[in-house]
Parts: sequence; C-alpha cells; structure tokens
Amino acid sequence: MDLPALVAAPLLLAAVLAVSGIGKLRDDDAATAAEWTDLGVPAGLNTRALRRAHPWAEVVLALALVVLPGWLGVAAAVVAVALTLAYLVMIARAAARPEPAECACFGTGARTAITGRTVARNAALVLLAVLAVVHAASAGSPLAVLLGAPAATWGWLAGLALAVVVVRLLVPVPPAVADDGAADEALPARPSGAAPYDAEGEYLRTLTPFAVLEDRDGAKHNIVNLSARQAQLLVFMRAGCGPCTTTGNQVAEWQEQLPELALRVVVSQPIDSLEGDYAHWQPFAMHDPDGLAARMLRVSGTPTAVLLGTDGLLAGGPVSGSTAIAEFVEDIAAQLEETRSGMADA
Repeated sequence: MDLPALVAAPLLLAAVLAVSGIGKLRDDDAATAAEWTDLGVPAGLNTRALRRAHPWAEVVLALALVVLPGWLGVAAAVVAVALTLAYLVMIARAAARPEPAECACFGTGARTAITGRTVARNAALVLLAVLAVVHAASAGSPLAVLLGAPAATWGWLAGLALAVVVVRLLVPVPPAVADDGAADEALPARPSGAAPYDAEGEYLRTLTPFAVLEDRDGAKHNIVNLSARQAQLLVFMRAGCGPCTTTGNQVAEWQEQLPELALRVVVSQPIDSLEGDYAHWQPFAMHDPDGLAARMLRVSGTPTAVLLGTDGLLAGGPVSGSTAIAEFVEDIAAQLEETRSGMADA
C-alpha cells in the first residue's frame, strides 16, 4: 500500500468531521435532544452536556487526526473508528424503520432524509477511519507527512480536492426536510405553496376531504364530521422530529388561547407510544394510521398545520415549520379576537 497516498484518508475524514462539528455549533438543544432520541442514542448519553460538547469534540478530533504523531495519532484514529461505527449503526437502524427518518448530521440547517445513500456515506466514513488508523500506525501524522512530501504529492492532493468539489457540485444533494428547525425561519408565515391560491395570491378554500382519524380508544372519526361540530386545527407531528418538539410544547397553551377550536395533534405512530418527552401530546393526539389524512391534506413534512372550518371547507393551511405554525396560530387568534369584539359590540 502506498503510504504517502494513504494520507488522503485521515485528511478527508478530518474535513468531514470539521464541517459536521461546525455545522452543529448553533443547533437548538431541544431539537438535538429529540433527534438523538429518534436515532436511538441511549438515555444516559443524551444529556445536555454531551449534546453541547459533541460538535466541539468532532472539531477537536478532526484536528487531532491531522496533527497528532505516534501513538496519540493512532488513538485519535481509533476514536474516529468508534465514532463513525456508532454513526453507521444509528443511521442504518433509522433507515430500516418503516416510517421516514431524518438526520441533521451536518447541523439542523442541512437536515436530510435518511436513505440508503446516507447509510453508504457513513459506511465510507468508517472505511476512511480504518485507513486513518493504518496511516497513523505506519506513517505518523498527516501534517508531518505533508511537510516532508515532494511536490508530486501536493499535486495529487490538489487534484483530489478539486475532484471532491466537482462531485459536490454535480451530484444532486437530497433536499432539506421541510421540518428543519433552522430552515423554517425562511418558510412563509402563511399557507405554503402546496395550498391553492388564485392569481392575486388569495387563499382558495377547498372541500375538507373525507379522511378518517382514530382517537386514543381506537374510535374512528371522519374529519368532515368533526369539523362540522367545531372548527379543527390539525397539527401533524412526529416523535423525534426536532421542530415538532418546539411546536408540541405550545399545544396546550394554544388550545387555551383558541377555545373556539379543537386542536388535534395528528401522528402516524400509535398514540400509546407517545411517552416520556411526548406524553403531553396524548390528550390532543389522533392517529393517522396509513398517512391518508396527511396525503389528502397535502401534508408533506412535520410539523404542519391545517385549519378545518365548520362549513366543510379548509380555512387555512397547510403551513409547515414550527415558526410558521406559531405565526399561523397568532393570525387565527387575532381573527377570533376580532369576531369576539364584533359580537360584543353587537
């Protein structure tokens, strides 16, 4: 094996770890906690201290892979093997689940769906970590190797870097998931483009579909009948979705603020499975077992809110993202306050 050429392995791995760590530095801790839970991180490790230290640890490990000599370099590479293996196991488990899963592996601003491609990427990182161990044990630190390397080595390293940039620009990257906590700052505060609008951008109300939801006792309820008795604010959420945690913490307050509406937390998993951090969803929860209601209401991600009017028509939504949903609720509250004031004046 060409040891000088092998220096590319720890350098590539260090670059990935550095980008990953830097991307996570500003992540919301509540969203990170929910994601770690969703990925199966043991509860004993899912602590605020470890979550905040994690991105810094990735950056420090990246630096150690490049500069540490001798047995210290080997130790750093072994740690990298353990870390990338843990990442691979968690990603593979998430990819094997029947329900969709997301990963904020490079920060919540770059959240993507977990697919076979994600598993393959993490398997490649494990291979790079193993090669980094071989390089550290046989050739020392990459920094020392590069400082004494001939011009030809620097030439092919530059070519490798260029190839990485070209591949990054040419290969499509999976789009960020709609429920990304950082990205939802850019989401519209009014219903998203999935909802119908006329030429002037005014919301066009459409018929409420005949979708069925189940309550905690297993009783089935057609949402048309539910909304005929009382307007319904359906908030589609999922345990493990970081922004859903933010939205879910406001549900009880919103219900008090909007007594004219029935607020429903619509989930695809069984209601009884909402325990621990999600137990407070249960009083509002309804089950969408096949995701049919979500599809009929054009819900493509979580959290997403849809308002059903009592006249059999949609009154607003779908609105996606925790920030946009909070603004949506504020708009509804303002409209209800106007109605109350008008009735009082009359």
